[in-house]
Amino acid sequence: KLIKQNFKMLILTNPGEKISDAQYGVGVRQYLFENQTEGVFNNLSSRIRSQVSSRLDYLTLRNVLVRPLGDYENAINIQLVYRIDNINLDDMLNINLNLNSGIVVFADTSY
Repeated sequence: KLIKQNFKMLILTNPGEKISDAQYGVGVRQYLFENQTEGVFNNLSSRIRSQVSSRLDYLTLRNVLVRPLGDYENAINIQLVYRIDNINLDDMLNINLNLNSGIVVFADTSY
């Protein structure tokens, strides 16, 4: 649970928000205001991979899938399949981000 919580915090934290490390965080909320294109989704996927490799080196990302969330504007789904290396455990984090209703919703699914 702690590893999954750390992963969520990495995804949701904006760069500069963590006082002790200005480079920490993916800043996924800022992507909700971008046009939903493959380029934007690829950029977000690359940002996630980069942050995980430098900040959560005990995880190996197996798959990162970023896609629109239904027909909603400003809503995305991020599906992350990863391995916790030291215990050889595979898990999945599925995050739905939606600003249309003014809230952020997490759909957390174990793999």
